[in-house]
Amino acid sequence: MSPTYMQTPVQRHGKLSTSGPYLLNQYERIVQLRGMSFYWSNPLWGGTRFYTRDWVKFLRDEWKCTVVRAAYDRNEEHDNGWKEVKTVIDAAITEGVYVIVDWHSHTAHNQLAAAVDFFTQQARIYKNTPNVIFEIYNEPVIASASQPMDGSVENARKTWALIKPYLKAVTKAIRNEGCDNLVIAGTPYYSQHVGVAADDPITDDDGKPFQNVAYSFHFYAASHGPHAHYVKKGDRDGGCEPNYLASGLGRVPVFVSEWGTTHSDGGQNDHTHIDEENTDWWFKNYINSEYHLSHCNWSVSDFQPSSAFLKGSRNPSASGLVAKKWISTPDTDSWEIP
Repeated sequence: MSPTYMQTPVQRHGKLSTSGPYLLNQYERIVQLRGMSFYWSNPLWGGTRFYTRDWVKFLRDEWKCTVVRAAYDRNEEHDNGWKEVKTVIDAAITEGVYVIVDWHSHTAHNQLAAAVDFFTQQARIYKNTPNVIFEIYNEPVIASASQPMDGSVENARKTWALIKPYLKAVTKAIRNEGCDNLVIAGTPYYSQHVGVAADDPITDDDGKPFQNVAYSFHFYAASHGPHAHYVKKGDRDGGCEPNYLASGLGRVPVFVSEWGTTHSDGGQNDHTHIDEENTDWWFKNYINSEYHLSHCNWSVSDFQPSSAFLKGSRNPSASGLVAKKWISTPDTDSWEIP
């Protein structure tokens, strides 16, 4: 093993920044972070037993993860698992991997005060910690009860106009603490419409785009893209997602903070197909393109078809085998800017 790869990921890459459409490391080289997202932090749903230092270390050492994502459940009606999320953050810092602190909500724009307070506190704590990345809105879905819930570009633009004030306020709160850590901003309709965000990026009070901000894109291989298993079977709700991504590539930094091998519902009901063929298509055509998009697979769990592990073990599931292939096997993770 080379001396470089004996270092931890954060030792190798250091402080992250953005330039044009690229995510860069401390040497101003394009960097591609590859890793796993933990399941929702709601303790009632079975995912938090994976929120341990041992699992973070295992993912770093055995899966070669350079980033993990803590999906902080923002449903305020129950224990949302902050203790467990904090355990993962601390473990990631100790083990030298990057960690995404994800405000895991579909309606974050209705939680503005809570989000500003939370991210202000976290920015104050972690502004000098290069490991920490803030994902300030997981998956915007619908902006109002009167707006039809669909993935059209027209409705995505309406949603974007309504959630931009939230994204600006939270990003501004982070920057006001002197914290320029990477921020990932959710995009309309389950974080798909990167092009809509690129048309109208979030800006500071002077009207200038915030620095060190990336925009999220999410895909699930069995239901997203023209070659997806369920799209080919006649599901008309998917198919156009590559167009939504392509319209933003090369214009803004994109971070694939959540992707899966299954249907977007995680493989519930009859949606159990693991779509390795379409996963490979997404990676070959988009994720590992000239932009080398950073990515996290959903999820570190063992109770759904989308789970990366077999029940009660650390052995990869059918989905996990596909995910591990794209996380572990590449032999480089940084490149010169073209």
